Amino acid sequence: MPEPTRIARRWRVDDPRHLFAALAELHDARVTSLEWRESGLFLRVDDVFSGFLGLPEYKGPLKGQLSFEPATDLVVEIQPIAGPLAVYGIGVTQSAAGWTVDLAMAPGGRLKVVCDAVFVDFDPFEAIKSVQ
Repeated sequence: MPEPTRIARRWRVDDPRHLFAALAELHDARVTSLEWRESGLFLRVDDVFSGFLGLPEYKGPLKGQLSFEPATDLVVEIQPIAGPLAVYGIGVTQSAAGWTVDLAMAPGGRLKVVCDAVFVDFDPFEAIKSVQ
């Protein structure tokens, strides 16, 4: 994974495909906050390691915020929510338009955002090292 760039209290992720793959696509991470601002989409989850729950790699919960900035396109298709909203999986592609991040949500639906950059408020190298 390329070295991320630290900006204040957050890190710019040079290739989010590697980070999300290493973090089991944030599977089962519960969404604690979802905010749209003019500058982008901001998603907070209860545990970036939730995909490892019950496995020896699981080191305990780590809350995290994912920022998709600036967002140039956003699609929201969320099914009626009967309980907590969680990430089911993440697909990431890169094109001339930037990064397309497609989050499958549970119990149903998706969030799809096109952005120039992905930022996280936790050290991505430390997070990856802790689950390897």
